Amino acid sequence: MKPEKIGPTSLTNAPAPAPENSAPVKSRAKAAPAAYYQDGKHAAAPDPNVVGSTRVIAPALLDKPGNVLATRIAAAQDTKSAPLVTTWQHDVPSQPKGKKVLFVNMVAGDCNLAEYQYNNLVMQQKVGSDDNTNVVGYIDMGPDTSANAFDGKFKGARMYYLKKDPASSKLTSKFDTIADHVDMSNPKQLLVFLEDAFKRFPADEVVVVYNDHGNGWQGEMADDSDGSYATIPGMDSITTRFKAQFKEDLEAAGVKPPSSIMVVDDACMEMNIEKLYGNRTDVDFEAGSEETIGGAGLPYTPILGGKPLASAIADAQKKYVAAAKALKAAAKSGKRAPKVNTGLKDFANSIIEVVKKNPAGLDTLSAVQVNQDRPVGSTVKTPFDNLVDAVKVLGVAIKQTRDKRAITRAITEAEGYEIPEMKDLQDLCEKISSHSQDKAVLAACTAVIANLRPGTDNFLLDNENNPRTHPRSHGLSIFTGDPRTPDFMNTMTYADMPFAKETGWAEALASLQPAGSEAPKAAGHWPDGSAIPNREPHGAIN
Repeated sequence: MKPEKIGPTSLTNAPAPAPENSAPVKSRAKAAPAAYYQDGKHAAAPDPNVVGSTRVIAPALLDKPGNVLATRIAAAQDTKSAPLVTTWQHDVPSQPKGKKVLFVNMVAGDCNLAEYQYNNLVMQQKVGSDDNTNVVGYIDMGPDTSANAFDGKFKGARMYYLKKDPASSKLTSKFDTIADHVDMSNPKQLLVFLEDAFKRFPADEVVVVYNDHGNGWQGEMADDSDGSYATIPGMDSITTRFKAQFKEDLEAAGVKPPSSIMVVDDACMEMNIEKLYGNRTDVDFEAGSEETIGGAGLPYTPILGGKPLASAIADAQKKYVAAAKALKAAAKSGKRAPKVNTGLKDFANSIIEVVKKNPAGLDTLSAVQVNQDRPVGSTVKTPFDNLVDAVKVLGVAIKQTRDKRAITRAITEAEGYEIPEMKDLQDLCEKISSHSQDKAVLAACTAVIANLRPGTDNFLLDNENNPRTHPRSHGLSIFTGDPRTPDFMNTMTYADMPFAKETGWAEALASLQPAGSEAPKAAGHWPDGSAIPNREPHGAIN
């Protein structure tokens, strides 16, 4: 069945809202299905903000600033998700002349990270758009003005065109007022915003930044007042439209589609093989963390999203100017212009370099190439395809081996993260190799490790890890727990994930579970203790 088309050109237009005239670190992760917190000890009390929560958390978490939102969240429990917003007044002029790169932020700020997320855009504003780049941000702060401390007026969603303002600590750039109620956990809404950005601010290449809570394979992008959260299949159903639907819709509008696309996850624990598997046909590059990201986000004034992201943007802008100057000088002198690396691969590497120099709040960060160099519709295998094939073989070997104890011991010892069942894939294979004597298992582990070597033409471009907290993090995680583990709201289990089903990894994990063991229970809130509205999450767009 042909996928449903969602976007400004393919939806019934709703009435545009009236325009509005105006000119301590929290974790971005949500809780794993376990009865303990980071220190591994049982906590004393369940989270009172979560209906039906089975996870208990440290009492200190209940006093975190984020929990002041509990009253607003509770009041929204019985409300429906906000309706899809497809039209609004465009107060910000479009930039029809295509530029080199569009940096577009999807900021789901209707949660306990709002202060940091607002400041993320402020940091990017310090760099701002220029002749070669457009920097924009779609941000939702929720319907309650008292929930933010910015100007007493900012509620609902806005679209900012970030113009350089290095001195201000507030957003001073022009913006569209979109609506008072917007559900940015809804993949359809994110798709509408992304297509709006692609059309109004066309560019040769696009970097999409998802900025909010994340929890590995279970989901990301929370909306406390008007929605819930998006499952990873839901997020992946956005990216699978980047090159097919977007190409068709953009060309129909007379806009040249971008040649390559990168996703940056400024959300916790989203550099996992399960998420990348869903992006493998339409995303060329991706950057994210195996571990939780501090509430202040990626260091933006030195990347986009935070200091690192802003820094990498500034670096890219300098390179575009340098490349133009080199071409002009070469034309004048008749000599060949020196090569200046200005593509998204270089930008991906720049992010890691910035974080290596400025690791604040980031224990791990890696950059990978997922679908680069594979033409649309081609069956040519990419380095990521080869890695997936190697993991498939490993899964078969684990399922067939008689020495299950060697595998479970390796899982226990491998480098882990806030979700204890998420393990660094390379370290897992190294630990398995040190315990197992099964030749098929050993050969499979060797192949997986070979496909994880960093390099400019490899799947893994570069990796940053804190040698004190995560000395054995190599850039990509994988789930190693019970495949019956449910997501937050019991709407799916790990075994339902496309990667788990289609590669046989769920069967491999099932073979490791003790006979007669009970299935894990749903968590119900993010790892920092902040609640998830008791509403159905958003799955894949049909």
